[in-house]
Amino acid sequence: MDGRKIIALMVVLLCGMTSCSSDDDGSTTDIYTQVYTPAIDEVCSRYSNLYEENRWGYIFITDLHFNPNKSSNTKALLRQLNAVVEIANRLQIDFVCIGGDIIDGTDDKNYIHSVSQQISNILSGCTQPVAWISGNHDDNSYSASQMSEKEEITRHWFVDNMKNVPSPVFGSPDSEDTYYYFDLPNRNLRVVCLDFIDFPKGKKGRSWWGLSKTQVAWVCETAFDTNQDIVILCHGQLVDKKYDFYQLGDQEGTSTDMKNAILAFNGKTSVTLYGKTYDYSGRQGSIVLSHHGHWHSNMVLSIGSMPCILTGCAKNALPSSKYQPVDGKTDTFIIPDQETATLVHSNGYGYEFYYPSDRTFGTLNEAQFDVVSVNTTQVNCLRFGAGEDRIISR
Repeated sequence: MDGRKIIALMVVLLCGMTSCSSDDDGSTTDIYTQVYTPAIDEVCSRYSNLYEENRWGYIFITDLHFNPNKSSNTKALLRQLNAVVEIANRLQIDFVCIGGDIIDGTDDKNYIHSVSQQISNILSGCTQPVAWISGNHDDNSYSASQMSEKEEITRHWFVDNMKNVPSPVFGSPDSEDTYYYFDLPNRNLRVVCLDFIDFPKGKKGRSWWGLSKTQVAWVCETAFDTNQDIVILCHGQLVDKKYDFYQLGDQEGTSTDMKNAILAFNGKTSVTLYGKTYDYSGRQGSIVLSHHGHWHSNMVLSIGSMPCILTGCAKNALPSSKYQPVDGKTDTFIIPDQETATLVHSNGYGYEFYYPSDRTFGTLNEAQFDVVSVNTTQVNCLRFGAGEDRIISR
């Protein structure tokens, strides 16, 4: 049995120290010291062993879904964020991405404000850039019985808590829209962060998501105006699949537009969208990859030769019983709704969602995020916690 499995199977005593109060940030508990610390050593060693001169790296953690009714999950998530900061600082990683759905949506504003401060306090210790992208749960309004604009946890918090991001360039003067890019010149890299809940004003809640045509046009004209390599970060994946963008009404179809723009950039051709032609024939560099959450699953899709990587949820949760095991495998579940399955299948996905099984609080498997190393030929996604490493060809 290898070291990772031994660590993952460790079962430690629940918090009994006075430092393990409900206000604890998760970094001083027995669980963190006994379970997380050796795992951090191990993933840092594996990352360092992949060292190449022309590589860059980042950490991607997504779908935390903080919820006041799940105190064990709150503590586990705070432990994961502490681990992210420790790994990022030790490796001097190029950036960290918090991939959306930080909160689950709740009437309990005191909890949201309290946990937001805890998250901010933890991430303030990160010496590397920390970028945020918005998820469909992050407007915090869908489950509130009474909601006004003043009560809403707005995206201002995301902007205020971007740590060490070098000169971000925002795409919209509207403070409610948070799509932007930042450059890492030493890596010849542009990081493009999209706003997955850039929906028409007045539409609220977790069932409204997508990219507006305004945002897609900004990506084509401004974010793609570079000769650097590009990485795209977006809570929902960008393939030509109506299901992930079906809620936008007159905005429907923007996922297809994004796909065509990516294909044009990487093919050094042009694309015409919304009455304007964007010519990338003279561009150097390429869009290396996109990285996503949202589906709570670990998959690798593609747009042309560009990998679209999905990372499962940091929240410790298996799917509900409506997801049925496939061939008796507890880590593979079919999509229960036939209409959804048809949409997924018609776009080349197959029917499976992939969830790591046996996610137990107090073990390493309560965690799930990726430490990513990218070189000229492949992407190495080193898994921290539940699940497996992935090696993806470029």
